[in-house]
Amino acid sequence: MFISLSRSCCWHGDLKNRGVSLNAMVFSGSFSGIEPCFTITHFNHAKYKVFSNLKKFAEAQATCEAEGGVLAMPRSHKHHQELLHLLTSHKKERYWIGLRRQNNITVYIDGSALDEDLQLWGEDQPNNSGGIQYCVEMLKEMGYKWNDFHCDNLASFICQYITT
Repeated sequence: MFISLSRSCCWHGDLKNRGVSLNAMVFSGSFSGIEPCFTITHFNHAKYKVFSNLKKFAEAQATCEAEGGVLAMPRSHKHHQELLHLLTSHKKERYWIGLRRQNNITVYIDGSALDEDLQLWGEDQPNNSGGIQYCVEMLKEMGYKWNDFHCDNLASFICQYITT
């Protein structure tokens, strides 16, 4: 099943005045103030929220966690294809995902190991350029394959939520 909802940056009050009830459709919590630009998509039992605003890796991770999710963690080729489907409709160059290097090993942010058969790195990646690239993004110029990137650089990001 595939459901998609897109919104531009807006005030929650503006949506309410137009009779749109996004809270019930896509959020377990409520809006407050200005909501960043985003797209929400459901694939089977996962929901993805693509944020167009730019954040450092830790800030993006904190945003996902504050909403009850995590940075997207593609654990299969199928999951990666779902993310590719999402990103082709966006114009941003880079998106944080939930992978990072710890002790010279790339792991998911939940600490689980990356499957050795799941190699979705762009050409010549990971390269740890300058010895400071510890976080992972999906990069448009590489066909949204994985690229290691400095964690303090800014990128858009994808949150993942488990639904039932």
